[in-house]
Amino acid sequence: MLLTVLAGCHGAGGSGDAGARSRPSDADGDGIADLEEGAFEGTDTDRDGVPDYLDEDSDGDGYADRVEGTADPDLDGLPNYRDLDSDRDGVPDADEPAEDHDGDGLLDPHDLDDDDDRIPDYEERGDGGEVPDHDGDGEPDHRDPDSDDDTILDGDEGSWRADTDDDGALNRFDPDADGDGFSDAEEAGDDDLWTLPLDTDFDEVPDFLDLDSDDDDLPDADERTRGTHRLLADTDRDGEPDGVEAQVGTDPTDAADRPPFDTPVFPMDRGATPTPRVLRVTLPDDAPSAARVHLVVEAIDPEAAGWLDAGQATPAADPRCAARAVTSVVTADDGYLDAAAGDTLCWRLAPSPNLELDGVPSGPRFFQSRLTVVVEGGAPREGRALFRLPAMEVAIGP
Repeated sequence: MLLTVLAGCHGAGGSGDAGARSRPSDADGDGIADLEEGAFEGTDTDRDGVPDYLDEDSDGDGYADRVEGTADPDLDGLPNYRDLDSDRDGVPDADEPAEDHDGDGLLDPHDLDDDDDRIPDYEERGDGGEVPDHDGDGEPDHRDPDSDDDTILDGDEGSWRADTDDDGALNRFDPDADGDGFSDAEEAGDDDLWTLPLDTDFDEVPDFLDLDSDDDDLPDADERTRGTHRLLADTDRDGEPDGVEAQVGTDPTDAADRPPFDTPVFPMDRGATPTPRVLRVTLPDDAPSAARVHLVVEAIDPEAAGWLDAGQATPAADPRCAARAVTSVVTADDGYLDAAAGDTLCWRLAPSPNLELDGVPSGPRFFQSRLTVVVEGGAPREGRALFRLPAMEVAIGP
């Protein structure tokens, strides 16, 4: 009989509505064609004795076929109307309430992400044991878009299984994901779950995952102990980044306590040549009235704890500096200037070719160097400066 009816739909001539004749047969009125439901094969998914094409609930999960439809969100090859666990979350559709928890138009049994936090329910439900509720708010993680109650959406806390500080707690369950002593809620930027977390230094690492939120080369953990502001690169607004002051020994919270010279800071990337910077040094009043001044630039060797050549210093013209002739240039790295007490002198600094990066993606952002102003006829005047490097280990070549 079915074969006759289906063949008749395509016959030539006749009368009546041609659209009706071409419409696929749907004996149970569920919106799914009989052929798709296996009418010819006699498919009976739930083995209740009623073939799917006549069964309003083909898989017997309590949800009508017209409600479940033919979508396959879990990509297991079974359309929802034949799939006992349509969202592959480990819970049978029959045991999930007919709710739309996140209001996205999908019933929870057919929704891969009930709380719309961009982490699938099967990941948030765990290993099939007790349904986890990490923040103890009475809402299980798969229905809670903020599982650790830190005002940051779970899906914004890195990859599903990220553990930034390697403390054994995934970021989405960790109240301090980067382990810097500041809670994620403090570093989130606001208490609106649906806004992106704050990224103070615009380095595409949000503050709650960034060990140096303001990119001043002073770790957030140290900012608390030193009393500096973790979101201000220059807490005392004296023109020197907090990290620079911390390393040269001045107080980053006291504007009156500054390094005795303009600290040369070189942004460096592997293979890039940094722009030379000008160092200005004012000779003290007790310097000789007529002197030859020489600048030596060295760097701490982290392996030998010694000093190595770190840069080239050549006299530089600068309108703020004393206009005095160079009396001699000893080497490419050395330059002497005529000077007197109270004069401000300038050198142009650039890293030495001996400075190498070993490519290890960890370690200090700064390495320390020593500047020595040698005044002929007087004691050497020492200061310290910093060359800025990317976050990787530093190796000083031979």
